Amino acid sequence: MRRGASGGLAGAGRRSGSALLAVLWAVIALTAVGFALSTAVRNEIDRASLSVDSTKAYFLAHGAIEAAMQRIVRPTDPDKPDEGFAVGQRFMRFQFASGSADVEIVGESGKLDINQASPEALARLLASSGMDSGRALALAAAIADFRARLKQGEARLYVPPEGEQINLSPGSSFDRQPTSIQETEELLAIPGITPDLLYGSFREAQRPAPGGRRGKVQPRLLRTGGLMRNLTTRGSTVVNANYASPEMLMAAGLTPDLVRAVEDVRAVRPLTPDDPGMENLGGSGAGIRLGLGGGSQRYTLTATARLAAAGAQEARAVRSVAAVVELGASNGPDPIRIVRWYDRPF
Repeated sequence: MRRGASGGLAGAGRRSGSALLAVLWAVIALTAVGFALSTAVRNEIDRASLSVDSTKAYFLAHGAIEAAMQRIVRPTDPDKPDEGFAVGQRFMRFQFASGSADVEIVGESGKLDINQASPEALARLLASSGMDSGRALALAAAIADFRARLKQGEARLYVPPEGEQINLSPGSSFDRQPTSIQETEELLAIPGITPDLLYGSFREAQRPAPGGRRGKVQPRLLRTGGLMRNLTTRGSTVVNANYASPEMLMAAGLTPDLVRAVEDVRAVRPLTPDDPGMENLGGSGAGIRLGLGGGSQRYTLTATARLAAAGAQEARAVRSVAAVVELGASNGPDPIRIVRWYDRPF
């Protein structure tokens, strides 16, 4: 009887131990599920918060574009010179209750007219953008040939699909094939002109690691400007040095040191004839004439907004948008209007 009782107690103890282990494993499994669920919920909350902040920063940048447009057409107040606009001005800064925004201004007068530029000027511009000289010469010749064929009616930009016919209404702007390049995007019809070349791309560069550690470098992606940044169909024979890109300035014959000096001045104010290197801009003989005068009827405004974060050094969200704006009649109901909008500037 005692042996049976002790055996029964031992069996009951083993069953109790097994049940306890099962309960422990169940608690561990439920805890793991709880942690995973809480992590997923936290990630979703962070993602939703980031989406909300990104949307707020987007509309903050949108508001900066609208504010910059008003400054451009509004007469300058002598009592508030910082809130006006001067031809050649490159930057504006706006401070809002929810954050800040910087607006970069690039006039069409700072670009090379694709319909008037010589093949030499085009080749120099392509080469200064990082293209090897052989390919730059070939593409410049292809652009010049494309322009010539357009002028002679041998090249067609609007070709209906085979077997189809387009019936245009009288007076339509598409009645005739254009004899010149109307939009910079039409360069994509030329073999060798890729979207990356037209709109810009990224290239990998190396920079020293923080702290000055020897032999340590970190990869970094740098944005390279495309032809859209340097070419226009609404330019003139003189490129405004205030709005010209660094690649354009180097293609016109300015040295890298002088380009850096020009960049430093333009970040603060428009260039003047008294600034270094400005006394003989049009005499480089590079096929690109630089000058300081001449406003633009069109400007590209790129706004970068930073949403403020309470008690933090970094912004909660950063968004950039861009718009091409065109000036109208100064006394008309619409003195300035947006003709093209980019949610993601190139």
